[in-house]
Amino acid sequence: MSFTGLSQGASALDSLEKWQDAISKDIAYANKVGYRSAAVGFEGVSHGEMPSATHTSFVEFLKGVTPKERVQTSFAQGDLTPTENPHDFGINGSGFFELETKDGEKVYTRNGEFRFDKENTLVTNTGAKVMGEGGAISRQAAGGEIAVNRNGVIFQDGQEIGRFKVVEIENLGALQESRDGFVGNGNDPLVTKDRENPEVYQGVVEKSNVSSVRRMMDLIQVLRAHEMNQKVITTFDQQMSQAIQYLSYSR
Repeated sequence: MSFTGLSQGASALDSLEKWQDAISKDIAYANKVGYRSAAVGFEGVSHGEMPSATHTSFVEFLKGVTPKERVQTSFAQGDLTPTENPHDFGINGSGFFELETKDGEKVYTRNGEFRFDKENTLVTNTGAKVMGEGGAISRQAAGGEIAVNRNGVIFQDGQEIGRFKVVEIENLGALQESRDGFVGNGNDPLVTKDRENPEVYQGVVEKSNVSSVRRMMDLIQVLRAHEMNQKVITTFDQQMSQAIQYLSYSR
């Protein structure tokens, strides 16, 4: 059973390392607008049955179970923070802004830090176009500043020029991170629909949903678990060494 103990301890250390990586990333991006934190879970994975060292009428076999991490994205909403910039936007509730990259790829984001480019098209900091219900959102070059109501309708000089396309994604697990936000993972097609009556705020951005205090507490928990598993591996290693020495002396 020592080999099983070593395997379980090593698997636990590997899972803890991935958890620590997720925590470190969350802390590094805690101040990034619209960033979504990691949700890490663990489960026991059975890898078969092995005969026990001593057989009894109650236990004939022992299950080999090792821990396995499961890293997903938390889509819980972050706080909406005023910026007074008329080109910053935040969504209250579910949904994503839809973007289109230069390659024509659809991207979904909660980061509403936008700007107008030299063609007067609303874009992200990386140049992806912000999509409205009728296509890319543009303004009149000679017009005044835009205004957006709570339903995401965009006005310029009192005239409606577009409306943000706010998209809800039913299978959030099919999303993966990209440079501009989230895209489909390529395994499962995204199931999307336009959100009815979206709630869009102008002059605000949505902060990340990372709790720095919680992540620091998680990091302490990881370090303690790491230390404990190292002790378990050391103990099993010592037992194996003692068993080998005993067998060599008994010959």
